[in-house]
Amino acid sequence: MIVDIDNGKLIFNQLTRAIIFMTNEEFADIFNKDRFEFLYRNYFIVPEDFNEMEITDEVRSHFVKDIDDLYLEKANSFNILTTTKCNARCFYCYELHEKKEHMTEATAKKVVEYIKEHAVKSRPLSLKWFGGEPLFNMKVIDIICNGLRDAGFKFYSSFTSNGYLFDIVTKAVNSWNTTHVQITIDGTEKVYNKTKNYIYKNKISPYKKVLNNIAMLLNSNVAVSIRMNCDTYNLEDLKNLIIEIKARFGNHNKLYPYIYPIFEDENYQRTPEERRKVFQGVAELEQLLVLNGYSVGPMPTNNIPANQCMADSGGSISINPSGNLGTCEHYVNSDFWGHIDSKEKNMDILKGWKVREKPINLCSSCPRYPNCIRPSKCVEMRKCDEYYQEWYLRKDKLGLINWYKQQLSRTEVKASEPIKVE
Repeated sequence: MIVDIDNGKLIFNQLTRAIIFMTNEEFADIFNKDRFEFLYRNYFIVPEDFNEMEITDEVRSHFVKDIDDLYLEKANSFNILTTTKCNARCFYCYELHEKKEHMTEATAKKVVEYIKEHAVKSRPLSLKWFGGEPLFNMKVIDIICNGLRDAGFKFYSSFTSNGYLFDIVTKAVNSWNTTHVQITIDGTEKVYNKTKNYIYKNKISPYKKVLNNIAMLLNSNVAVSIRMNCDTYNLEDLKNLIIEIKARFGNHNKLYPYIYPIFEDENYQRTPEERRKVFQGVAELEQLLVLNGYSVGPMPTNNIPANQCMADSGGSISINPSGNLGTCEHYVNSDFWGHIDSKEKNMDILKGWKVREKPINLCSSCPRYPNCIRPSKCVEMRKCDEYYQEWYLRKDKLGLINWYKQQLSRTEVKASEPIKVE
């Protein structure tokens, strides 16, 4: 992966994870083996017949454990769906057709016992709260957090939420040990309120309430990711949203806005023209984020990834409101490999998450092949095409630029000023 920057080239080898900077003059002479023997020795330059995909697969195989071994070990990450009900009624929600249920207090107590039996006390637990809207059932969050605390477990919480009920920041920080919240905002006030279509009929603007809650979270040193779901209907409005976010929160060191296209699945598919328009809009929105001083894209890591996410990692357990055990938060009523009341595991379902999609034509020339894993069970990662490839490559390049600038500055991140709560 090659990025133009500072009158030179930043080059990232996604297989060896080595990064170098070359001036444009050096780059013009890159095939001079006597001058740049380092590039040959470290696989920046390889023979034409060198099979990079084959070598990548071989290297990756050394990092991957079999699913049998992983799920016999102790987990320390639990993704808990307190409910599949929600106080918002977003028209695009992939859970619209799923069964709606609340976790009961009795089930919550069983969840505590399950975690006590399957987690390691010496490591802090990661509790990831999901739904529906997880705060729509706060009682079970209290039960689980208090139960684990009483049992001597250290833990921290992160939430995927619409943010409407997060005016309980003191409880979230002091009782639930909340360190991160992801909140979706679909547009400026008019678009947001129409899209979310909350069940409440009071006079308070949900948009203003959520922004206030974000301010309180940031003031309490809780990191907030603002996910801006986009489609053809709100692309232009999201540009105004970015400006409003910048005006309200500035470049707070705990704020991470990002763009994501609304999921396509069996219930919703874009036309080719709609897809082209959406991904063009994503590029424009991400550029606007960069121009406003926000980081876009993942930082490069030391090792090529062995898994795509928590679903195929083998180290995370998802618990739905009925106590069923799975691996992916998006499968709220299916694909379970066990239950909190049973010691049996459906290994066929578990092993299914380690099955990868076969490479497609795009893979052979894609610089991010070592960074890309596509589980066959994942609808989102299974459908890569030229639009997705360009999007992921652009984010990787922006993340590489962020890393480079960080290395040059080596400055400590200063705490941000408190944000006014209106």
